Amino acid sequence: MSSPGTGADITALEAHDLLNKWMTESTKVQAALSTPLGLVACVMGVLLPLPGGIVGVAASPLPPLTTFVGFNPALAVRRKYGDTRAFPADKTRDVPGAPKLLSALNFVFADDSQITLFEVARDLDE
Repeated sequence: MSSPGTGADITALEAHDLLNKWMTESTKVQAALSTPLGLVACVMGVLLPLPGGIVGVAASPLPPLTTFVGFNPALAVRRKYGDTRAFPADKTRDVPGAPKLLSALNFVFADDSQITLFEVARDLDE
């Protein structure tokens, strides 16, 4: 079973509202997907609504979608939100080229697969 993490539990509606806000504002996110079997994938891009209730994170919103990851947030059994109080943003400064992260929205599924969306600062000075 995955660790409960340090973020705050949020409702499905709160997560839905935040996803919609990020979609509307074309917020850049870094999506990190992990499964209990060790599959890991990351993609940076914007959120897109896809058919069947799927939310995609695509490197480019323009077709063809060649680099993306998708998930159905309605299937999550737990959701957490955290800002820089839950993960120190200055720690990413230790990694050359790492983006500055403002917040994180985590979805955990019944098989313990997880996807975390990290909100990326538009400007390094944010």
